[in-house]
Amino acid sequence: MIRHAGALLGVLLGMLSSANAWEALDRLPESAWRFQLELQHTPTYSEAFNRYGERVPLQDLLLLEEGLEGMLSGEIRRTETRLELQLDQGLGDRWSWGLRVPVVSSRQSASLEVESGTTAQVEQATQVEQATRSETLSGLGDVTASFAKVLNQTLKSNVFGGFQLTLPTGKADSARGMYAQALGDGQMDVGAFLQSDWMPFVPGWRNIIRGEITNQLAGRRKNLAGEEVLYAPGTRVQAAYGWTWERRNWIAGANLRHTLQQTATLGVSQNNPMVLQELSVLVGYGNLSDLEQNPITHPEQFRLEWTTPIRGENAPARQHLALSWLGFF
Repeated sequence: MIRHAGALLGVLLGMLSSANAWEALDRLPESAWRFQLELQHTPTYSEAFNRYGERVPLQDLLLLEEGLEGMLSGEIRRTETRLELQLDQGLGDRWSWGLRVPVVSSRQSASLEVESGTTAQVEQATQVEQATRSETLSGLGDVTASFAKVLNQTLKSNVFGGFQLTLPTGKADSARGMYAQALGDGQMDVGAFLQSDWMPFVPGWRNIIRGEITNQLAGRRKNLAGEEVLYAPGTRVQAAYGWTWERRNWIAGANLRHTLQQTATLGVSQNNPMVLQELSVLVGYGNLSDLEQNPITHPEQFRLEWTTPIRGENAPARQHLALSWLGFF
């Protein structure tokens, strides 16, 4: 149990590779625990951003060669629901470690038909059509372990950083192609992050700047023809700015995140770099604000978050809705 307000206030340590800046943990005293349970839903989507930033049918993203758009009629529809458990524990005064475990249910519905064209065009379009059958996958996703450390702390600002390791625990052996449906990516990821929080002289207000880099190590994946080849998704860089405001146990916030991923390689095939800009808004309620006045036996907070893409290149166009609970023990 946490008996004193100072045990929870101070530096916020971000832990998720694709996290918003507010998805962080208050600095924990040694042996104290933070739990977060999040239910995230991706509504059905069937569009993607092409290399020019235009919205196109999702199947056009799977075609590896230019000029093949329109070779497939019909559509691919995907939806996903995931339940994530995040556990974090304080290690001494400045260190903490965390573990994120997702359980994923992913559904794909495809009704594609190949249009006429040259022999090579028809062959690739047919491979996409055969690789995107209707199916539902359920099970464990990719597990992430994290370590973080406070680097600098003052009355009105905090700087912290750390690193994380994502394990290929999610099922990906049946995935085919660059943007295949799967429970995990199928390769190990190593990354590092740095975040700065600045609290101006406005009660409850916090500004957040965050940078993150992830090296997605090369692995093996099937291409559209069903052959197992080298898969190298490349390095991913993220930058984010956000703010939160808390008053009388209510919290509200917004976060703008920019993601850039270098060219991915699947066998001899390559795609263009992925660019994605997303906007998230957050509202929540709990008793965490009361910690400023009194100790609380079981601090907790409920949050509702909506994320939508505002610009992209070579990326699926999908939105997310998340409901989460966090508590400290």
